[in-house]
Amino acid sequence: MSVMEFVLVAHAIIVGLAVAEILRGLADIVRAERTNISARLCFPEKVAESDLEAYYARVAPTLYLLVAATYAAFAFLLQPLVFDRIAPSVFVSQIMLVILAVIASQYEKRAFHYGVLAAMISQVAWRGLSTVIGSRSISCSMSVTK
Repeated sequence: MSVMEFVLVAHAIIVGLAVAEILRGLADIVRAERTNISARLCFPEKVAESDLEAYYARVAPTLYLLVAATYAAFAFLLQPLVFDRIAPSVFVSQIMLVILAVIASQYEKRAFHYGVLAAMISQVAWRGLSTVIGSRSISCSMSVTK
């Protein structure tokens, strides 16, 4: 297993656990029960007694700044240190998402937030697919040359 495959598997596990916690919080919202999840910034402590719109307006800037910091860390630390190089297309897409997340932290329009989230999900899907397709084409070309 290469370093890239290991990082992608570790990332998938972490994202899967985070999504599971968020879905559990959403289920608690639907059932109107008290929620107690790891992703504490996503939901208020007592969901049934909270105004979710006001809570989102209050924590959204912090969440988007954390996301911007994460993408910046991936762009400037993960690529050079783990992969020994910076892929220009990946670097540019991550920097664009850093900029969008910083703008989203200051801009309160819900439609813009949805667009930023869609761009982030698209970038993750694009990177995952390009990694899988790229590794298959490399292994196919290696098997042909043998």
